[in-house]
Amino acid sequence: MPGCHTQAKTIDELLDRTKEAIRAYLKEDNQIKGDFIGVQYVEL
Repeated sequence: MPGCHTQAKTIDELLDRTKEAIRAYLKEDNQIKGDFIGVQYVEL
């Protein structure tokens, strides 16, 4: 999803912010409708 970026201090906060960013992207783009279920990819 081009332009979707977020950051946080904890994994839980990061997941919440990621969902928020994706929802905003989908709402703005208006291409996909539905509930975001979740994706988790963490690189250390």
